[in-house]
Amino acid sequence: MDKIILSNFFAHFAQMLASGKPLLDAVIASGKKSYMNGHRGFVNYLAASIKSGKSLGQALLNIDFPKEYIGYFNAGEWEGRLDQTMNELALALKSDAKTGGEINLNLSGKSTGEKSNGGEILPTGADKTESENDSDSDSETYTDAEYKQTVKLVNGWLKKCSDASASDMHIIPVRGGDGVLKFRAGGALREIEKIGRDELIKAVARIKFMSCLDVAEKRLPQDGRMIIKIGEKELDLRVSIVPSLTGEKVTIRFISKNEIMIGIDEIKLSADELEELKKMTDRPYGLILVTGMSGSGKTTTCYSILNEYIKKDCNVVTIEQPAEYLLSGATQIALDPSIGLNCLAALKTAMRTDPDVIFISGPFAGDPSDRDILNYAIKAAQTGHIVICQFGCKNIFELIDSLLKTKDIDPAALANILNGAVAQVLLRKLCGCKKAADTTPPAFIKKSKNAAIYMSAGCEKCLNSGYMGRVPVYDVITFGRDIKEAIASGDIEKIKKMTTGHLEKKAAELVKAGITSLEELYRVFGQFFQA
Repeated sequence: MDKIILSNFFAHFAQMLASGKPLLDAVIASGKKSYMNGHRGFVNYLAASIKSGKSLGQALLNIDFPKEYIGYFNAGEWEGRLDQTMNELALALKSDAKTGGEINLNLSGKSTGEKSNGGEILPTGADKTESENDSDSDSETYTDAEYKQTVKLVNGWLKKCSDASASDMHIIPVRGGDGVLKFRAGGALREIEKIGRDELIKAVARIKFMSCLDVAEKRLPQDGRMIIKIGEKELDLRVSIVPSLTGEKVTIRFISKNEIMIGIDEIKLSADELEELKKMTDRPYGLILVTGMSGSGKTTTCYSILNEYIKKDCNVVTIEQPAEYLLSGATQIALDPSIGLNCLAALKTAMRTDPDVIFISGPFAGDPSDRDILNYAIKAAQTGHIVICQFGCKNIFELIDSLLKTKDIDPAALANILNGAVAQVLLRKLCGCKKAADTTPPAFIKKSKNAAIYMSAGCEKCLNSGYMGRVPVYDVITFGRDIKEAIASGDIEKIKKMTTGHLEKKAAELVKAGITSLEELYRVFGQFFQA
């Protein structure tokens, strides 16, 4: 292959990288230049190598690219300045062309364009890079045997994670270059399998490609997303890649794109809790607060409340980051701070759409604009709207305490407009393989005559965890005169007395009924029961 052609190719390649194009896109775009018309096999081979997780230096060594030039690739990839070193390589090739114009590349037997979808999981849009969507791009899929094996491996993990109803998938690098695959299911993180070094490198590259991230970037964190379809289930996967001392850690959050049509009658509230919640939603305006730790199911609770308003033909607007489910009948605004669409801007926009109900999902995370958002939400409620806000506090007392500590918030205005609050946790349910507890029950259990205390055992069905599924525990309080007066006056002790311990006592009843274990109770509420 002529050195001048290679010089032009790598010069253009450097320009593409400097403009922000991902590595694969840069290779394919550079390969479209007219001077590359007779060298499609070379471009296809590089693209296939990138998708299979190979470094450019390694890929070019395999086709007898001169070793004196490989240092440019190694330096660029390891130091994160590939655009600069490719420019340097282009200049070196141009200079060396004066003494000899050809480089003989050994592409025989290398895969350069076999068509294959690579697996059962079908991408529904997020897996296509800009160059693949370009009408001028080639129709073939760049692939080889290693690439197909990597695709099958990653697809298998995603399917296994979905089948296990896991919320997150973790690929964790360990010392020595190997890795570990873990799923978070039922709120607990468990190890699924070990990953070899070569498999790990290729799998991370494949996941980067699927989520439209830069395959070559290994020094900086990257966030992306992909939309996949497994059977009839469509999933929106949020991908986070973080460089660590042992390698790149991948976390994938699974979010269903299917519509959620659940109502408040279906979220396993007791009769008393359901009555309290209906009192809140029957009020014509005001603030409804929903709180719980991450993974407690509070989004499902919020959507069930929103569905009640949708059934009443209310104009419902949601402000979310991200929008976890499709909510038929509502206008859903997905926040994007990178373009200026933050929570406060979205809230002001929502107020101009004649809303009856506004749902704000999790903006209150210590940001300086929190007080502005909260003040605006209070004003919206005061002017005749229902405003539902979602928080990450573990109980109602912590939530009210944090709101009262928010700078520039008027406690009297807050108290006057509060309709009520819901707090919740999810506890793991014991699998049918449970066994009688072999420890002396604590005092709060001994007081119950009919208590049946069990502990986890473990079987193949529950992946030896001892637990199958989860059960929600709720604390639902409609705010009346007494608690509103306490909030308005900032009487923290009185608020604490009226709102503390409800979740814990209800969870203890589940232990007595043999639904969950003491281990699980202590895991979630340890400080309360050990106090």
